[in-house]
Amino acid sequence: MLGGAGFLGTWGSARLIGPRIAPLLKLPALVMGACTILLPFLGGSVVGTAILLAIWGAMNTAMSVIWMTWMARNVDDAPEAGGSLMVAGVQASIMLGAVLGGLLLDGISIKAVLAGSVALAVSALALIGTGRGLMKPNQTTAS
Repeated sequence: MLGGAGFLGTWGSARLIGPRIAPLLKLPALVMGACTILLPFLGGSVVGTAILLAIWGAMNTAMSVIWMTWMARNVDDAPEAGGSLMVAGVQASIMLGAVLGGLLLDGISIKAVLAGSVALAVSALALIGTGRGLMKPNQTTAS
């Protein structure tokens, strides 16, 4: 099911992206953070958990499309370097998330892992803001 949700996230985000990418940059953190917040409340239900994980999975793949589109529009003539930095950033995030999540799980509880995830989503939203500051100067009016 998660794979199907991922396919839909990739397909849907490709159709959602237009000339204005900046407003979409915070969408993955917002939706994935909301799913994480709701999980403790709906986690006792198999259907509720499945729906939240499907939404999370769809947004996880949409995030790649949204951010790689952002990268392609902002790196000018260095797409290989930009793509490499994006891959390195994603891999570092996965590694740090696994380490910190494991420490929170072993040291505190699963609720601490969920709280840490929500804190990271809120931090991402704060860093992204409107997304306009992340665009090249000549694209800020089109974003």
